[in-house]
Amino acid sequence: MAQAGYLFPEIGKRRNAFLAENPDAKIISLGIGDTTLPVPEHILTGLRNGVNNLGAKETYTGYGAEQGVGALRAKISEALYGGRISPEEVFVSDGSKCDIGRLQMMFGNQVKSAVQDPSYPVYVDTSVMMGQTKTMDAESKQYDGIVYMKCGPENGFFPDLEKAERADVVYFCSPNNPTGAAATRAQLEQLVAWAKERGSIIVFDAAYAPFIRSKVHRPHTLPRPPAEPPLTEPRTPSPAHRPYPRTVTPHPVAPPRGSRAHRLPRLAGRAQVHLRD
Repeated sequence: MAQAGYLFPEIGKRRNAFLAENPDAKIISLGIGDTTLPVPEHILTGLRNGVNNLGAKETYTGYGAEQGVGALRAKISEALYGGRISPEEVFVSDGSKCDIGRLQMMFGNQVKSAVQDPSYPVYVDTSVMMGQTKTMDAESKQYDGIVYMKCGPENGFFPDLEKAERADVVYFCSPNNPTGAAATRAQLEQLVAWAKERGSIIVFDAAYAPFIRSKVHRPHTLPRPPAEPPLTEPRTPSPAHRPYPRTVTPHPVAPPRGSRAHRLPRLAGRAQVHLRD
């Protein structure tokens, strides 16, 4: 069972406690980000039109499609994935945390998950909630049953894959939250080949890809691999970006500074991905 609270509320508590004792302090918060600009008019117009359509018999549509409106899924496939993911492999969702939870329920409690160390806390928290783990080490704050792949200055913020224990599901975030380190094209190709060899599913989180400026580090610059690695990609994007094809990626997308208050969460996964018993 989980033996600690969710990270971001804890950050908020500590920040507020510090401010209470130091009211003049200027703090740069590393907690949950927020949007800062109003919703653009064309988005508001679309929302208004959609609501108005529900008020007339001729345009009333009832419940929406369970996997998302077909035209929207087709546009996501075309504009954000360059056609490398088919519309049938795109699901319009309510956010990446929910997607990660649903994936974990699908994977069940008999799988072993691997995460970067450090990593976004939801990967570990949902693994614990699903019963994939045992006890937590009080000193390291790490759980038995999870493979922690060290990503620090000593190894260039990329795990030593050859030394890593095999896992059924590998959660990989690039650029990483919280370090900000982005894997190169060559490193991502190495990751895919490694997962393919071991029969692991990659959940690739490219939530922060819009911040990348170097072409060497952009996931969508990678060529289509000759062998399809098993991947899934959950995404709650702010700006549009294309992830590395053939990944299962659940990822939250932090709104960049100055971003507008709207998002389009989605999940994309290859139809060929199968979880073996």
